[in-house]
Amino acid sequence: MRQTFARSNLGKYKKLKSVWRRPKGIHNKLRHNKKGKGERPNIGLKQPKGEVPALVASISRLEELKGKTIILSGTVGKKKLAEMAEFCEKNKIKILNPPAKTKIKPKAKPKEAEKK
Repeated sequence: MRQTFARSNLGKYKKLKSVWRRPKGIHNKLRHNKKGKGERPNIGLKQPKGEVPALVASISRLEELKGKTIILSGTVGKKKLAEMAEFCEKNKIKILNPPAKTKIKPKAKPKEAEKK
């Protein structure tokens, strides 16, 4: 999950490789930290060293990773996401991208008494 930084004018010339080079031009937009021109590496973007979090898409995979840090997959629906978050709370699994607190409403069943 290491962030990559692109050099300036990367899309402009085919011969330029996507290896970071410090912008040195007088009018360089990236050097002036203009919005939308890309991000420059700085000390605040450093990643914590240690265990790499696992990407999880099912509860069965969660059972293998008890006591570790995980990232919940973005392709999982709200209902399963809520179940997985609840499972993580019970088993003390740390989630790096916790889901928003949304209540899932059960479908309303039609009452037969009202039909008569």
